[in-house]
Amino acid sequence: MPSTPNPALQAPTANAGGRRPRPLAWALLAPLALLGGTAFAGNAMVATSLTVYLGGSVASWAVDNDIWLHDGFDDGLALSGPALGATGLNASYLAPGLPAANLAAAVSEQAGQLWLDPAHGVDGANAAGTVGRGLRLQLATSNSDPAAGLTRAVPFGVALELSVDHMPLAGQTFGMRLSDTFSNGNDVLDFSVQGTATGLEVLLRRQDFQALTVTTLLAEPIVVPTGADTLVLGLLHLGADSDLVLPSWAFLDTANQFVGGLPQYGTTTTLFNGEAGTLLSLRAVQAVPEPSALALLTGGLLGLAGLARRRRRGG
Repeated sequence: MPSTPNPALQAPTANAGGRRPRPLAWALLAPLALLGGTAFAGNAMVATSLTVYLGGSVASWAVDNDIWLHDGFDDGLALSGPALGATGLNASYLAPGLPAANLAAAVSEQAGQLWLDPAHGVDGANAAGTVGRGLRLQLATSNSDPAAGLTRAVPFGVALELSVDHMPLAGQTFGMRLSDTFSNGNDVLDFSVQGTATGLEVLLRRQDFQALTVTTLLAEPIVVPTGADTLVLGLLHLGADSDLVLPSWAFLDTANQFVGGLPQYGTTTTLFNGEAGTLLSLRAVQAVPEPSALALLTGGLLGLAGLARRRRRGG
């Protein structure tokens, strides 16, 4: 992946929310983090930049030409950004389906970072019916006109930088989506980093909301190398009037130099399939525990809390 035009800002290591819980509270809440889907679970997704290239080629993007949008998330306004190319219009974002009451807690921008906290999102199902809690921040480029913005007719590349200090925990996925929201929902492409029981993996999946299928195209384990500051996820539409899209990823240090090798490329896949344009969204999702599992866990936590109280009383 090409480096972004501005150096990535090193993310702080402190978690969102400020104070660390007391040891007893942390011990009681830790099992919830393993299950996910509660207000206490997981990390927030922290993005340090979003760059969209329009026209040109990978060679021109590598030297920072053909930049249509570079949002360093440094204006303090989570739902707005800098100008889109030569359009004279500033970028804007939507949070589809997110209640207004959840917005401030779920989406924020500060000190060159965009925070998306899936714990404050809403529950929803993927094409196969699996329920997750999360949120989607959609770049409002061509909501009413599918021939504008990111289209099949023009090469484009999207590069999203994520802080390695805030990688997803087990059951969480952080990344981006290209979707044919204009039509029938049979072309939804998700590219993300996912937390698993054994570590992190780069995940590329297609969803078809007509056929009700989710297809995993790429699931490759990754390890954050020493010196890395951000993980860059890229989706590259390399040819005009082509349906092909290539995923790419790499680690960068604070000077925007590659760490652990040059960009890694995955399986080429198709998009569009009859549609003229696609919409870009940033997404943070976490698993929702089954009701039975949550009931068992709650009972266990109540028992632990009672035991702690008896110990403090000397019983």
